[in-house]
Amino acid sequence: MTLHYYSRYGQSYGNPYGEWDVMFLSYCLKYAGIPQSAIPQEASVLSLRSSMSDMDWLLDGEDGSAANVGDIVIYNKYVTRTVAVDSSADGAADDLDDQFSMDAEGENGAELEESGAASLDAAPAAEDAPAADSVITPDLPDTANPEQPAAKPADSTGTSASGADTLIPSVVSPAAEPQTTTVTDAEPVETVGIVSSVDSDAGTLTVISGDVDGKVAEVTLFDAEVLAVVDVAAAQYASQLPTISPSRPNRVPAPAAGGTYLDYFVETSEGTNKGGITDITVKQGTKVLNPEDQIELKDGDKLSLNYTFNIPENALKDLTTKNLTYQLPAGIELSENKSFPLVDQSTNQEVGTGVVDTNGVVQLTFNEEFDTSKLFTGHFDFEAEASTVGTQESNTIRFPTGLELIVTLPRDLAIEKEGSTPVVDSDGTTYIDYTVIVSSKDGWSQPIEILDELQNTETIAGEYVTDSFKLVKIDASNSESEVTDYNNFFSADSFHITELKKLDSGESYRLTYRVKITKNTATGAGHSEFQNRARSNNENDWKRWTTNFEDRISVSGSQFTPTNKETESSGYELPSTGGTGTLPYTAVGGTMMLSALAYSFIHRKRRREGRADD
Repeated sequence: MTLHYYSRYGQSYGNPYGEWDVMFLSYCLKYAGIPQSAIPQEASVLSLRSSMSDMDWLLDGEDGSAANVGDIVIYNKYVTRTVAVDSSADGAADDLDDQFSMDAEGENGAELEESGAASLDAAPAAEDAPAADSVITPDLPDTANPEQPAAKPADSTGTSASGADTLIPSVVSPAAEPQTTTVTDAEPVETVGIVSSVDSDAGTLTVISGDVDGKVAEVTLFDAEVLAVVDVAAAQYASQLPTISPSRPNRVPAPAAGGTYLDYFVETSEGTNKGGITDITVKQGTKVLNPEDQIELKDGDKLSLNYTFNIPENALKDLTTKNLTYQLPAGIELSENKSFPLVDQSTNQEVGTGVVDTNGVVQLTFNEEFDTSKLFTGHFDFEAEASTVGTQESNTIRFPTGLELIVTLPRDLAIEKEGSTPVVDSDGTTYIDYTVIVSSKDGWSQPIEILDELQNTETIAGEYVTDSFKLVKIDASNSESEVTDYNNFFSADSFHITELKKLDSGESYRLTYRVKITKNTATGAGHSEFQNRARSNNENDWKRWTTNFEDRISVSGSQFTPTNKETESSGYELPSTGGTGTLPYTAVGGTMMLSALAYSFIHRKRRREGRADD
């Protein structure tokens, strides 16, 4: 009589007393969320092979070198089975080997397919259970029935791998208490396991199997012992990742913690399984930007980026210097280098440093204490700006996730110019104060310039007072801050400010300066004009300011004599103004003086004639 033991894996499948090495695999696939359309959940290797025969991710005939962590492998093993015997039955023990004869295809007979300790999940007695540290229990929901008995005698018939009902011969005397013995198969049989680690240098891999001496445990296999590989990543993501790796037919990129690789480091090209980017999150403010969104940005918009990466076991052990390099997509710019620590998340220990430079190059440098034999998962995050790249009008930033950001160069830069009423200093020098404002409503991401020119002529001319310049930047909230680190190139009749920093939405620059009038030779023309113009980045957008100077009058004796002085200052001190006055006051004063002189002249004439004052 053979013994069949209850297993929660068989219970989940609907066959609690069946052979459960493949049902263990089905149990894991179920709770890993792998759909049956990708990998069917079967109860035997034969059924699994049959169901997957037309699926591209069944790599039949591939040895262990084709396997990656997380793949399923089909391999050969020798099975040791526990059978019940009656020690009082003569010749029973001697005849045991005859019960386990092989069929024509090298598979065990029906008795073997349903027999023994290979079906153990829970031992019938506590003292028979394997040591706790020798059993790997998957962290999966337990569907076992706690009331279910641990063991059950076999039925009179069993089901073979081919599905045929076969009589199970009895070797136990009803009158005797059964005893057990073990028998090892003469030929290996196929079973399955899930790859937990790969050592490509040694040509071995470690798999978690559902049937290792009656328990779930790890076993080390040589590549040659593997008969076929099931590419789980290819099966699961086939509908999501239509582009497969050219280095291996029907193969998606090497699996990594958290999914498949989205992109690779320079030193770890696709297919080398030496690490890559597993996740990328891009945010604008608090909003996560998704590939399905239509996203348009302006040059200079701020972004937050977070990259997660994975380095498999032993991936860096052969590198002279443990460095990895990654290039960000064109259009991601940093104003300064960003440094960050590399922290082992399992131990919370710092194992290296990373730098993202202004050219978008990420450099990861691991220290000597970094353990290359262990899986490493890390991340780096930083703030950056979207750019049109150089002087382009637009640019599309493309991420490996499928996210595309359309970046356009804003053309919202305005300039205003105005001048004040001329003033005359105590030494008689005339000055004009000017204000130039450069502003942007939506933002301007390129360096800003201000070019200003004096329209000097033979009649009237001026020059800049270089120590009068003051530049202020005004933010969107109208807060002002003086700018001192800018370039200003002067010539005889112009200045050129260059490389002013960009303006964000609602910001502006305000420039104030003074011009001294150095010449004004116009006479008798009534007035002269002094012009000044300025522009910013748009070479065709000049803003002009014109100041008019009127001829001023002066009195010598009883007549007026025009003088070539600025109209805004007469230079005469009149009682009516108390000093230097402007044109209206000078005209009134002159009229009053003329009237007084005329009155005095007439009064003196009448007195000489002896006439009284009228």
